[in-house]
Order: sequence, then structure tokens, then C-alpha cells
Amino acid sequence: LRDPFLSARGGEEEPVETVLSQDPALRAAIGLQRDALVKALLPFIEPPADAEQDEQRLSTFEELICPALNAISSLIALPFDLPSNLYASVLEDSLHVLLFSVPNDQARPIGDSALSEVDPVLHARIQAVTSLVKSLLFHAHSWLG
Repeated sequence: LRDPFLSARGGEEEPVETVLSQDPALRAAIGLQRDALVKALLPFIEPPADAEQDEQRLSTFEELICPALNAISSLIALPFDLPSNLYASVLEDSLHVLLFSVPNDQARPIGDSALSEVDPVLHARIQAVTSLVKSLLFHAHSWLG
């Protein structure tokens, strides 16, 4: 498929994907940029330590958590090497989000309606964390071959 927003190309040019895969210096540079972006997004998925004392931080966390998780998920899905320490940090922080988000008094639904009874905000976070963990697992699969 071709991006409809790109101008029409004349002749037979190689797709950009093929060119990127053949230039190790460019791949490394893009990988470093991706790593920097992921590191910059990590503070946005860190749950507040004491939600009662820092209401502004909690408000910011509530507003930005799903977009930040989705952005990190998209960045992790790019086909570039990911440092193992960054991989571990993203996995740990995303699981903290999941633990922080699930209330202690959340009743465990039984049957087919398991997610239909969950608060929509919690459901969105669960979906975002699940997407990120899937990206991480796919990335790990590419390491292992």
C-alpha cells in the first residue's frame, strides 16, 4: 500500500524501508532517537508516589497516561534494537501503571461480561498497557529469533 499523502513518484525508486535496512549508520541514529523519545516519555507513565499530597501530579498522570503508553508502544514497535535496560524500565513502569490503576476494592467479574463492567478509564488503561506489553513481547521475540 502507498501513503496517499505522499506525492506521486516517477520511475522505479526503492521503498524507504529497504533503504533504511541497508544503512547501518542511519538505523543506529534512528534507534538512538527512538530510545531518547522513549526515555523522555517514561516520567509520564510513572504513577504518583503519594496521590493525596500531589493532586496536580495525579491530574497530569490521569490525563496523559493512555496517550503516553500508546506513544511508547508505537515507538517500541519500530524495527530497531532496544537496549535491555530500557526494555526493563518500560516493562516495569507499565506494570506499575497496571497495579496503580486497579483499585483494591475492584470486584472480580465472572463470565463473559468481565470487561463490560469495568470502569471505562480503567479499561482504557488496561488496553494501553496490554498494547505496550504486546509490543515489548514482539520485540523480545525478534531478539530471540
